[in-house]
Amino acid sequence: RHTRLQGDWSSDVCSSDLQDHASAIALIHDGAAKPSLGFVHRSGRGPEDLPSRNWRDSPIMTDPYAKNDPLIGMLVSNLNCLSDLAGILCVETRIAVMENDLTRMQRDLQTLDGIATHATESPILINAHFELRMRTNELQTLGDLLQKHPEKFTDQSLIEIAHRLARWNLRTPMMRACKGERLIFADMVQRIYTDDGHGNGRITKQEIGRAHV
Repeated sequence: RHTRLQGDWSSDVCSSDLQDHASAIALIHDGAAKPSLGFVHRSGRGPEDLPSRNWRDSPIMTDPYAKNDPLIGMLVSNLNCLSDLAGILCVETRIAVMENDLTRMQRDLQTLDGIATHATESPILINAHFELRMRTNELQTLGDLLQKHPEKFTDQSLIEIAHRLARWNLRTPMMRACKGERLIFADMVQRIYTDDGHGNGRITKQEIGRAHV
């Protein structure tokens, strides 16, 4: 349904699909408005956590070191879900504009902002990337609507959109993500090397194998 909504957003069928799932859309709005979703990371290797057979047969999982547990592993499956939800809200925004429901459009945009913000709850580079991608999709949606249907927007709605975009702060999530990546790397290095207590040590065969995975 998500693919169909993205590909045929202007049709009556698309609008009908969204109406049929109004309760689910309402849950998206409610979730996006929360200050935090409380996602907790956990480690995972792949075969037992990812159902795709492509992953099971990938070189990373058939590597001779794969018998070892990875040194550092983190599942971020929530990002794909958030990305899908943002895609649906972009479609919802388009339909709201076409139906001259600017109040609904503003709420959709606010929800899109909330989803993108939730993507950066964890200070990791991939999270910041997803946030940028979501906000880019939002800008593309708005740009397309403004170019093709400028008559649908009132002066007040344009002011509200401008103020909303002006509140975006893309620098802070990226800075936090870089800091998080540095901490992950530093943690990995200290687990790979021995420490003689005087600033010296050596890399261990066992740990470099796990790092390779």
